[in-house]
Amino acid sequence: MSKVITEKEIKEWIENNTNIKEGSLECAEGIKYDFRLGSKFLKAYFGRVIDYDTDLKSAEDTRRAVVEPGEVVFVLSRERLVLPRNVYAQLSPKRSLSQDGIELMGGLTIDPGYEGYLVFGLRNVAGTPYPLSPGTKIVGANFFELSDDEILTENRKPVSIESFPDKLLTLIGKYNPVNPQNLKAELIELQKAFRESQGQLGEDVRGLKGEINQIASDLVKESLKREQENKALSDKFSPLEAQLRDINNKTIANEVKLEQIQEDLSKIEKNTSEIYTNMIKTSAEAGIKGKISAAIITFIITVLAGVIVALIQGWVIF
Repeated sequence: MSKVITEKEIKEWIENNTNIKEGSLECAEGIKYDFRLGSKFLKAYFGRVIDYDTDLKSAEDTRRAVVEPGEVVFVLSRERLVLPRNVYAQLSPKRSLSQDGIELMGGLTIDPGYEGYLVFGLRNVAGTPYPLSPGTKIVGANFFELSDDEILTENRKPVSIESFPDKLLTLIGKYNPVNPQNLKAELIELQKAFRESQGQLGEDVRGLKGEINQIASDLVKESLKREQENKALSDKFSPLEAQLRDINNKTIANEVKLEQIQEDLSKIEKNTSEIYTNMIKTSAEAGIKGKISAAIITFIITVLAGVIVALIQGWVIF
């Protein structure tokens, strides 16, 4: 059965610089040891591994050595572990870290035989930046010694971490943290722009409504004007229509009269032909054919004159 390693043995590790290297006696308390924040960290703003003690050359760089709200920064522990094959550790975030709004991201069990630094992600869920101050306690560790029958017989050591893994370097190169404060400011700007656009939209709608009302009014006026013009045209054409109807009626009457005259002329022509034939036969023997012809011609002229007079009298109805 596993045995808890107490403060006395942990301090011996520190004093002898064996299982916990670069440790501090002040971090050993009771049955745990508090690992501290090291000087190296990986932040998207810098895009590379930064050593707090040597790489922060300007005031702006120092100001940027924080975990911004909504950001994740990866850190290494100051201490380096060298665990024997019969010792493992259980980690738990420091209460003070969570009180500052920082979530600890990373494995919470260190396997027996591990050698190297501890790597963690610090995620800021608060509204204020969290300073990356080397030496700050970030995680507590309880150590347990395995019994002989619990020790693994396989000669397999955990992967050692001496710096940030390449996978994290690639990740941080693509990482674009989202700052809730920036989002809030952007949201305020969007709300302001939305209100302004609403006001402008209201003005545009009112202007468009006025234009539509004006167009409708103009259409009504134009419709009334066209109606008046149509009435005036109707008043002008009504007498002409009456005259056309009258002319049409007279034309029909004249056509009837012409038909009647044509019938009468046909009858006269027929009668004249018969009379002429009879008179020729009657006067052939008397030798008065020339006189009869003259009489006939005179008769025809008289008849035609009467017809012409009748036609002239008939057209007077126009």
